[in-house]
Amino acid sequence: DPIGAGRTPLSAASRAADPAGAGGPVGALFADVYGGAGDADVFRREKDRLLQAVGAAAKKNRQKVKSFRKQIAEAEAHEDVKTRADEIMAYQHGYQQGASALTVYDFETGEAKEIPIDALKGPVAAAEALYKKARKQRRTAGAVEPLLEAASREAEYLEQVEFSLRELTGQGGKDDVLALEEIDAELVDARLVKPTGKGAAAEIKRQERSSGGGKGKRGGTPSKPKKKGGRDDPMINIRSYVAPSGKEVLVGRNSRGNEAVSLSIGKDQDVWFHVRGAPGAHVILRQQPGQEASDEDLQYAADLAAFHSKLRTGGKVDVSFTSPKFVRKPSGGRLGMVTIDKERVMLGMPDASEAAEEEASDRAAGKK
Repeated sequence: DPIGAGRTPLSAASRAADPAGAGGPVGALFADVYGGAGDADVFRREKDRLLQAVGAAAKKNRQKVKSFRKQIAEAEAHEDVKTRADEIMAYQHGYQQGASALTVYDFETGEAKEIPIDALKGPVAAAEALYKKARKQRRTAGAVEPLLEAASREAEYLEQVEFSLRELTGQGGKDDVLALEEIDAELVDARLVKPTGKGAAAEIKRQERSSGGGKGKRGGTPSKPKKKGGRDDPMINIRSYVAPSGKEVLVGRNSRGNEAVSLSIGKDQDVWFHVRGAPGAHVILRQQPGQEASDEDLQYAADLAAFHSKLRTGGKVDVSFTSPKFVRKPSGGRLGMVTIDKERVMLGMPDASEAAEEEASDRAAGKK
């Protein structure tokens, strides 16, 4: 069964979140928590706060990557160090007692060269010290490589989160607000930002106060926000479009939406899309078992994947597509991070996507 309906992203979720159009949970959250500040100003401040946190984390992570790469580069010299030790052992018989160097011949070129030797210790001790150094370098490389791999994955994750934040303009109304809250909660869970009490938790407290609940001695069971239209509604994190054939196309709005699209909602018969080599939304073209996707529908979904990506300004963009059965979460991967075991590639055209047409229409109408 299709999730959501119509081409307007999350219109049903918006109505559930604020059926009257104003004064619903999100509107009350802004008025209650931010002292009546304008929604646009609040949204911009919160978005900037999260972007700064992600930027700081990315800078720190880049320093880690640089350090790990340097350590690995140094450690990879262990073969040269071991070869130097082997050469000393092979030509130690030519060492003159008390000399500060030993003449050896390169194993590959036969070229003569001198290796420094501690005159007080001799060539054997020098070779043993080099063997020890080589073993240590080899161990270091083995220990640091997984750290570099993890830091590289973290860099991809942070770049994806930054992209998701920049995608939220605030023009999407309460859908954008809830998606921003979701990213805030995600970064709190990832320990990249500290809880501010300005998101869903504040909404729960507001509902508790309005219903007389609470955690005090006389308070009853704390009231809980409704799932539909709130943070627990998965469609808050997903955009919905309709392909030319009438099939639904789902587009992740953030990490949680991407993970839901790729790992929970997508079925083997669906088609999964993602721009190659850059941050972007995870996209699925939904269809029934046994159905084949038309070229027109594939192009429609690929264009959306290209538009909802960091490469959206490109005229033509490489887009990977595959079955969701070939999409999996890597061990230890952050929220929304996946790897694909099999793919095909097609060109997506961001400017030809329905999302681009909607944006142009909104801009012409003065909405953006």
